[in-house]
Amino acid sequence: MQVNEVIQLLRHKRHDWMNQLQLIQGYTTMGKTEKVHATIQKTIETSQEEQKLMNLNVPYLTLWLLSFNWSHENHRLEFKIDMESQDLSYKDLTLLAYCEETIRILESQSDPESLYEGTLVIYKQQPSNVEVSMVFSGNYANTENIIGELEQLEFLTAAKLEDADHQQQLSMKLNVEIKR
Repeated sequence: MQVNEVIQLLRHKRHDWMNQLQLIQGYTTMGKTEKVHATIQKTIETSQEEQKLMNLNVPYLTLWLLSFNWSHENHRLEFKIDMESQDLSYKDLTLLAYCEETIRILESQSDPESLYEGTLVIYKQQPSNVEVSMVFSGNYANTENIIGELEQLEFLTAAKLEDADHQQQLSMKLNVEIKR
């Protein structure tokens, strides 16, 4: 990562923190203490998930996830780490490549005027595998194409598209073998 990229990342992170502080300040001024507490709790939870991600020792995936919402115009992604700290550095580039390829397919089938909101969860299903679950909500252009392209990915173990509340919900599971 180049120095200017680090500065850009820090600039975006600072902007996010300032947004949270301004929300808290605004809610405080309006006397909305429940909103203040909810915003603080959400900020704490986000920071805890970032720490768990960093404890997996996957620097490339970490940078990709932390900068995702700044670099993808119509896809938003939250993440959750649902496993104990473990050194996955030897699978960092594999995890990154799998996630990037999956998102590339989603973006190729998305409407540039729509917003797609997603959640990515990293968890350990078996001792020798890590799974990545992605769920996105939004309306994709050609559902047959998107499922067809996703099913061709050898690392994808499941892809399902369902209609829910006037939106589509696309669920995917990626499998990464972690035994050395």
